[in-house]
Amino acid sequence: MHHFCLFIATFLPKKLKQRVYIHGHDVKSLHRYIPSEVLPPELGGTAEPVNMHNYQSFILSQEAYIQKLNQYGFINNT
Repeated sequence: MHHFCLFIATFLPKKLKQRVYIHGHDVKSLHRYIPSEVLPPELGGTAEPVNMHNYQSFILSQEAYIQKLNQYGFINNT
């Protein structure tokens, strides 16, 4: 996955590249930017473990709201 992210990063605009840092498996570098208190144990933090089932259930419960948001567009100023 790390190599895939690095490959995709080559296509990002310069400004975005300067804002994005790919940590790979080095979670210690992640801790320089994000406090360990808000990271789950899977990422070397002390927050609650990630429960993907809860996230999936929440996203699915928001389907009507997300569909409503999709009715609105955005203005492309490019």
